Amino acid sequence: MIMPKALKYTGDEKARNCQAVMRYRQTAKGKIVSERAEKKYQKSEKARHKNRKKNLMKNYGLTLEQYDQMFENQGGVCAICEETNISDRRLVVDHNHKTGKIRGLLCYRCNVRVGFMEDKILTSKTKEYLKRTE
Repeated sequence: MIMPKALKYTGDEKARNCQAVMRYRQTAKGKIVSERAEKKYQKSEKARHKNRKKNLMKNYGLTLEQYDQMFENQGGVCAICEETNISDRRLVVDHNHKTGKIRGLLCYRCNVRVGFMEDKILTSKTKEYLKRTE
């Protein structure tokens, strides 16, 4: 395919164009345009999937497939209250902060309870769960 002359770049022209783009991004308008583009990308399904995979690996050493297998093994419910996740959030990975050992998947509410142990109703179930998963 033959490119029009206007679209062909030599090494020097490409460098000058990149420098012009970088100067534009430093202007107030350029910063706004760049931020909007970044926000739009972050909201995309592809970006969320990529970030989820990266965070699971970075924080817990888990692949997305391992998370999905844990989710399936638990029947898609919280390991403590045994309810489906009532918020719009995914089940979170519960782990021992001292050893890093992964205990299971919890709903957001139970994960907070494990962290703070403030809820008296589920405290016995929570203690039972922690013993069971040590």
